Amino acid sequence: MTNSPNLLSDGTATTAGNGATGLPGGNGATGLPGGNGATGLPGGNGATGLPGALLACSPVAISGQASCTIAVNINIPPVSDLDTPSSLLPGLHPGDLQNAYNLPSAGSGGTVAIVDAYDDPLAETDLAIYRTAYGLPECRTSNGCFRKINQQGAAGSYPAASGAWGEEISLDLDVVSAACPKCSIVLVEANSAQIDDLGAAVDTAASLGVSAISNSYYAAEWSGENTEDVHYRHPGTAITASSGDQAAPFYPAASQYVTAVGGTTLSGSDGAWHESPWAYGGQGCSAYIARPSWQKNICKSRATVDVAAVADPQTGVSMYDSLAGGWLVAGGTSIGAPLIASAYALSANPAGPAYSYAHKDQFNDVSPGGFDLATGLGGRRRGLAARRHLARPEVDRHAERVVVPPAAADVGVRGSAVAVRRPAPKRDSAARGPGRVIFARLLSCFRNEQLDCVVDPEESVEARQRQQLAHESRVHQNNGGFEHLRGAVSAQFEQRRKQRVGNVARARQIDHDVLRRVGRLEAGMELIEFVRVPLARY
Repeated sequence: MTNSPNLLSDGTATTAGNGATGLPGGNGATGLPGGNGATGLPGGNGATGLPGALLACSPVAISGQASCTIAVNINIPPVSDLDTPSSLLPGLHPGDLQNAYNLPSAGSGGTVAIVDAYDDPLAETDLAIYRTAYGLPECRTSNGCFRKINQQGAAGSYPAASGAWGEEISLDLDVVSAACPKCSIVLVEANSAQIDDLGAAVDTAASLGVSAISNSYYAAEWSGENTEDVHYRHPGTAITASSGDQAAPFYPAASQYVTAVGGTTLSGSDGAWHESPWAYGGQGCSAYIARPSWQKNICKSRATVDVAAVADPQTGVSMYDSLAGGWLVAGGTSIGAPLIASAYALSANPAGPAYSYAHKDQFNDVSPGGFDLATGLGGRRRGLAARRHLARPEVDRHAERVVVPPAAADVGVRGSAVAVRRPAPKRDSAARGPGRVIFARLLSCFRNEQLDCVVDPEESVEARQRQQLAHESRVHQNNGGFEHLRGAVSAQFEQRRKQRVGNVARARQIDHDVLRRVGRLEAGMELIEFVRVPLARY
């Protein structure tokens, strides 16, 4: 048994790998199982080989160069007929994802940004076909739900088109639509697959004030990767990243500022789902990023998976891409990044990865024994969006009783039933809105996690009456103050009116005096003239 330098000596996941990252069976630079080179994948016959699936983007080992993370199921041929009923379309449907991950998708959600490289010229058209097929609300540029911009934030001038990245874009848009049908979507297309460009696109997305940003790409780790962290550090915005589609650690999943999403195999049906680790998902201990304080696990450095979601293309999701042939079944850790980003948007709690570690009970432990490198804390069970939407009690507005749904206990609320001691009085104008008072009291109990919370509707009615009387008293006082003010203003107005009348009278008297004096002056002038003429003759 040979321990990797990045694994703890007592870690249960210590492996027998002899590659740089200590992964099982590896003999190449990245220690990949079954591979014989830096990008070898198990069961494959080439750099993009994957059992029963094909990676759209060839993995690259160039520093700072990313690959998309979509894996297309090649055992199920594309369905090109647009008239095919949705019930006959292969892959997991929106309802399956919502049920499996307990997503409150009826919620309004926020805005999710998708960051990918290059251009998908048919992104909006393909998205409309997907949403129409599954009866989801329209999401177009014309109704403000969808927006497509380039790395600089401008619309209309996009980078070069790419078929492989176009499939990635289609998958990401479809997953957001499935997980949060009412979320708005911003697609930000980076100039290239360089981490520098993709990081700049993340900055652009964050500047728009979105709730969450999804990043479905991965790059081989390199010594200077931590300098790129500046692009993924945006407090107040949840940023998710796919862990990659090879069993090794990758960037940006290694960044401490992203929620890194690994892969699982999802099987079952409504209410009876089962997840297991997907062997080919990105995983491991970072070779360059230190372990964050909030991550306590078997790695000495940053473990590159925090949570996990379906990624196995054999149990993949339904998606539509016209250039790829129509309806496809796809997997890869591409699914997890937009799925978890949508959950954050639904929660109205755009938190960083530390939030998940502080709420471990909100995740299903995919691998028995706790945290593991492939799936991290596990798959989403309730947290994120569930706390806001499921912990809210149902309130009988007629105040006969308050019902606490069983789901409330599933979101960590330790208090339970709310008792009612007496029947509520008949509803009248004085008791208007007691349900609202009850709800406020009940919500306070839940937030404080009180174990014996009792709300009496009659007391709530009395409280409402007291509030009403206090309000009427304030209104009366305000009215009295207004009357006093109005009287004072009226008195001032009357005083000024009298002053104006007095001024007019005085002006008229002055005019009369002036005219009288002018008349006297004119008479004096005539007298002088009368006397002056005779005197002039002598």
